[in-house]
Amino acid sequence: MTGMAAGDQLFAQLAALLAPQGVGDASALMILEPSGKDVAAGGAGTPAAAEALADLANTVPAAAATFFDTGGTYDDLWDFVLRSAKPTGPAGDPARVTLANLVNDNRADFELMARARMGSAGDLYHPVLAEPTDWLSEDGWTSVSFRVGGEDPDPVPATAPGVQVPQELPDLKWRLIAAREDVQPQRLWQEPELAAADRIQTEAFANPDRVVDVTAKVAPAATDTPSGVELSFQYRVIGLQRPWLRAHLCQLGGWAIPGLPAGGLSNGMPEGNSGILPVLTTRMLVVRNLVAKAHWSDTDRARAASAETLALGPFALAGAAGSGSELTRPAPQVVAWLAAVLPACPPPGEANDAETPAALGRVVSRGPLTVRSDHTTKAAKVGSLNAGQTVALACKAKGEPVDGNTVWYRLGKDPQGWAAARYIKNLGPVPPCPAP
Repeated sequence: MTGMAAGDQLFAQLAALLAPQGVGDASALMILEPSGKDVAAGGAGTPAAAEALADLANTVPAAAATFFDTGGTYDDLWDFVLRSAKPTGPAGDPARVTLANLVNDNRADFELMARARMGSAGDLYHPVLAEPTDWLSEDGWTSVSFRVGGEDPDPVPATAPGVQVPQELPDLKWRLIAAREDVQPQRLWQEPELAAADRIQTEAFANPDRVVDVTAKVAPAATDTPSGVELSFQYRVIGLQRPWLRAHLCQLGGWAIPGLPAGGLSNGMPEGNSGILPVLTTRMLVVRNLVAKAHWSDTDRARAASAETLALGPFALAGAAGSGSELTRPAPQVVAWLAAVLPACPPPGEANDAETPAALGRVVSRGPLTVRSDHTTKAAKVGSLNAGQTVALACKAKGEPVDGNTVWYRLGKDPQGWAAARYIKNLGPVPPCPAP
């Protein structure tokens, strides 16, 4: 099987399914799952189904060809944006009024649309609306079959207008791992200046499944003949809407987020976008009844039968049934996403009151978290943070241990003060505070 050629062919075939008519003039990315993402069939319209879809679709991916969990969620980060956006224009400026109205209206919708999680009334989430609403029903699926790799692949469809083609594409390779449960969730960055005992060990930064998938071993598929792999499946394209997130805020000028540089949410680029909210997923490609047919080599047949096998390219194959030249897996899975790249946001050219970006954190306490004037529980109370609130973190320092964790964060905005890191999940690297 030809290496990069198979990746190019697969990308084009899936892009033709996910965005057959193009996406207009706006730039968009197709992001492939590293090894599929299983979704449970049935139950549409139930509270459990709504919560599961929100957990699936509110994860923020990096701007890349493969889905990598950035550790943030759309509702957490948009909560931070709505709380932190400040007009920069003069008082009475019509643009300032427009901005204030948009933020206030969006804030009201955001709070109104919050839902309590099942079994945890104090933990809220924001639903994602799927179109069609019955997206996992038995009706509405379309069958497709195409061949990739080898010397006789099917004709490659033209990439839809507006969909960016990355320079490096994921290839059709086996993704293997010895024991899924033995791989620990990893943070995307480390804090080497702190002792291991001072780090939060109970909070995983990234989605454990996707971290395992991305860090798994890969091996090329090698068939006995140059005929490549024929992929057959049923698919549905599901539209995703978040009525509580009005992304057209990023189209407006005249505002900034204190502590976050212009472009800190997104620099507007489909590649090299290091913002904390670079893209907004708008569609997902769900497949079921997958059949991967090829003249597999002995090595490939052994891999297909092994409990170590997670996937072939973006298609999950864990638990697949093997019969001769065919591998089959009927369960529905998400294999790709379409994501719109957000414009440069906050807008460039606006004044900020900080030279360096603030990191973000999410409050994970069960109730209000006290903010104190110093990094000790004996210091005066200067404010509080709500459970689930996203806050800006200016820096970190060692202080009085809280449940064995000696790290405290100095907040980057009101209420200004210190909060124990034991109850804040950092969503980015937090710099050490300057020595007093």
